[in-house]
Amino acid sequence: MKIGVDLINVSELPDVNSKSESRFFKDNFSNNEIKYAFSKKNTKLVFACIFSIKESIYKCEKRLKGIPFNQIDIFFINNQPKFKNYQISCSTSGKKIVSSIVINPN
Repeated sequence: MKIGVDLINVSELPDVNSKSESRFFKDNFSNNEIKYAFSKKNTKLVFACIFSIKESIYKCEKRLKGIPFNQIDIFFINNQPKFKNYQISCSTSGKKIVSSIVINPN
């Protein structure tokens, strides 16, 4: 079993409406993730959750190190984050987000 955990403060991410920060979002999020985040009311919180999930994935899946974040595509089914067969949890409390990933070998 592999486990990855990440904690992030939402304020660590740049402003989603800033043209000067658009490179950050293009470098770290897939087109699908960007569309999903902008479809939600609290866009920055969604981006922070996705970013934290990707950090958790890197922490437990060393073979993905070096793959750009925008090539790791987190998708959502019924607002639940999904990536491969990983078990993903993302929780918020105010401006803090914690995510965890569990990978069970088959």
